[in-house]
Amino acid sequence: MTVRGEKREVKGEREQNGGKEVPSSQSKTSIDDRFARFLPPFLVLLTTFAVYVYTLCPTVYWDDAGELISACYTLGIPHPPGHPLYAILGWLFTRIPVGSPAYRVNLMSAFFGALTCALLFQIVRELVDGDLSERFDGIQNPKSKAQNRNGVSSEGFGCGIATFAGIIAALSAGFSLILWDQSVVAETTTLHTFFMMLVTLLAFRISGGGIFDGIQTPKSKIQNTRESRVDTVPLSDRKRLTSQLLILSFIYGLSFSNHVAGLFFAPSVAMMLLASLRMKLFKPVRLIAMILLFALGLSVYVYLPLRSRFNPAVDWGNPETLENFLWVVTAKQYSSDILRVPTLIALKAGAHSMATTLLSNLTILGCGFSLVGAIKLWKTRKSVLIYGVTIILILFFISLNSAFIFAYLAPAILMLAIWAGVGIASLSSSTGGVRSRTLSLLARCVAVLLVAILLFLHFRENNKRHYTYAKDYGVSFLSSLPDNAILITGTADPLFISWYLQYCENYRTDIKVITRNALVRPGYLEQIHRQHPELSMPDVIQYENSQSRPRADTHERGSGLPLFANSYFKLFYQLNYARFPIFWEGIEANHMMIEQFVPRDFAFQIVPLGQSGASVSPRFLNAAEIKKRIDSDIAAGKVYGNHIFNYGVYSQWRNDTPAAMRYFQDSLELRPDDARALNNIGVILSDQGKRSEASEKFLAAYLANPGDATSNHNVGQVLLDRNELRKAILHFQAAIALDPGNFEDYYDLGLCYAGLGKTAPAVNMLKKALMIKPDSAMALSSLGVIYLRRGETESASKLLKTAIDLEPGNAENWYNYACLQALRGDQTGSAGSLSKALSLDFEKTYALASKDPRISPILQRLPRQN
Repeated sequence: MTVRGEKREVKGEREQNGGKEVPSSQSKTSIDDRFARFLPPFLVLLTTFAVYVYTLCPTVYWDDAGELISACYTLGIPHPPGHPLYAILGWLFTRIPVGSPAYRVNLMSAFFGALTCALLFQIVRELVDGDLSERFDGIQNPKSKAQNRNGVSSEGFGCGIATFAGIIAALSAGFSLILWDQSVVAETTTLHTFFMMLVTLLAFRISGGGIFDGIQTPKSKIQNTRESRVDTVPLSDRKRLTSQLLILSFIYGLSFSNHVAGLFFAPSVAMMLLASLRMKLFKPVRLIAMILLFALGLSVYVYLPLRSRFNPAVDWGNPETLENFLWVVTAKQYSSDILRVPTLIALKAGAHSMATTLLSNLTILGCGFSLVGAIKLWKTRKSVLIYGVTIILILFFISLNSAFIFAYLAPAILMLAIWAGVGIASLSSSTGGVRSRTLSLLARCVAVLLVAILLFLHFRENNKRHYTYAKDYGVSFLSSLPDNAILITGTADPLFISWYLQYCENYRTDIKVITRNALVRPGYLEQIHRQHPELSMPDVIQYENSQSRPRADTHERGSGLPLFANSYFKLFYQLNYARFPIFWEGIEANHMMIEQFVPRDFAFQIVPLGQSGASVSPRFLNAAEIKKRIDSDIAAGKVYGNHIFNYGVYSQWRNDTPAAMRYFQDSLELRPDDARALNNIGVILSDQGKRSEASEKFLAAYLANPGDATSNHNVGQVLLDRNELRKAILHFQAAIALDPGNFEDYYDLGLCYAGLGKTAPAVNMLKKALMIKPDSAMALSSLGVIYLRRGETESASKLLKTAIDLEPGNAENWYNYACLQALRGDQTGSAGSLSKALSLDFEKTYALASKDPRISPILQRLPRQN
């Protein structure tokens, strides 16, 4: 007899589960465990996504954002390697009825950024969890179902070490500078990091022992080798291994259809799988299946030629033919910027930049946790540590080339965050003593503080909730142009933002936007003809010779158009200027048409030769007003500052030095680290004889951009003037590595070697200089002097005579020839050459001759000159 409401115990009550009786309490526990297992990553996803959406940019941003949004909105072809998966997914997101087209694609970045954090949480939890690391000292294996004094599992939600460490690591990564920045604007980065974290999770599971679940053989009964473990794997687990490898292959192949930067993970993934599975597990049938599934993931690239046939508005490279398709997917457009051997200076600067980036993203506190985690992994899971170190090293060397962007370092930040999670777990574990529990509690408090610090430090910079500077810039730019104008762009921001405004928001579609850098792009001219049939397009690209070469010390080197491009646009202008006003964005790239430029706000109108045209004062380019309007935003300041810098170059070309100096200084107000403006100010100061002030500007330019050829040349010149030859050599070598075609770098490097008495490399450098500029009298004369010192008088005579023929008014050439004649014993001839040198530059020649024991007697016998 049972009393209603009385507490009673039910014994033997069971449920039917698939034909097998299972206690109801066990079924409930299983559901609770699954809930507790999936709730933490879901909360990480929800938290980071909420923060990203709150700080999401509402419209177009700078850099590639305008192009990517336009490509997604029109279902087009983005820049190489084409990013087909991104374009398809982005198009799906543009169907979401919320906000502007830009907002919808930005939302995709936020979504995959949050998914990245959720995956990182799972990686850390499984690394710390006993399922993958039975050797984690002080951390209880969840399989043991150890309970605390209250009977609660140690891995229950909210109190487990693995869960806590995973949450902190995931939020630290989510609030890092780079990942947060890339999660609130349209970029391919977060989709890339999502795939890379998924690949990492699968690789860690395969390598770490997840496939060996169910093998309960004590370690004492088997050998601790991979081969013995393989022999004991049941058939079901081997099938599971095969399925996991096939899934990994497909996911990894699919990741390449978003971004080929997945290649940077290939060595790490390959090493981890080979080290843990050995070749015995790579059976031919399985290997072939893996390759086929990898190729299936890559098959998304079929989108490129299929979609290109419909001629979308954004059709980069027109990949309809096999040749064009390979040009796009291999990113041939950027290939010249990738494979360059770094110099010692580049390595040092790159290491400093890398360290600064990592510290600024995770703070010294986060990096400290990463260091602890790395040490722990070295003791427990070396393969995981080597996996991350390899990726970081690869990204470091990739960062040394000019095609690199800092968003590529996002996976390095994620690797450090994973290590930090392991470090937090290690420090948070308790052995039971009072002191140990106190230290564990302190570690947890500091870990929570890390997330708060990152959120506080990076919120303002990444809060783009009201960021409209890029769109405002584009509207101002296009509104400044007359009806039916032709705009020839040279930089990314004016082009891509114009695309967005025209293709996605239907703004100023009357303006015909052409990028001058696309002449080498397959199918581009045909695309312009289809989009703007009213334009007359030259049928043939003609080459035109030009003897003009930008000075090595001014910031124009390496930025000029190929001669065929300048020639093409000269012909294009002649065919169209009578019907359409034509504008050129930028200035330093066009030395053939600069005499026809008239400033018009953001661009320069090209007018007929000899027609001055009324210059319009730049309404939108007041540095003080811009700085106030954009609230000192760095990205916006860079773009506006570039336009002001162009005015400085234009004024410099017109020999208006005060105006040039003013514009360069104004551009620095918006972009203080602009090495171009700093270098050009240095050149102006140097030409004015203010060498000390010029040196300060050159050094500041180098510190702002150590990877810039002009900055390295100018610093090298400063060191050469100070006779610090060994240091100067390093900078000239760096300049040559960055821009191999510049005469002055080889010439000055030859002088450095000659000054150190290293005649062989000096001769080599001067010969290379003469290959670039065969008629350089100073290079011929310097090489002749070296031969003279080596006693090779015949070679010296030939070179010095040629130098005199080229520059008969150069005193140094005549003096060097006088030295040669004196060495040959021709006193009369030497006296005549010395007299000529004295007549051209008495003070310099007299100073040299009076110190030379061979020339001094001849000097004394010459009649005095008044």
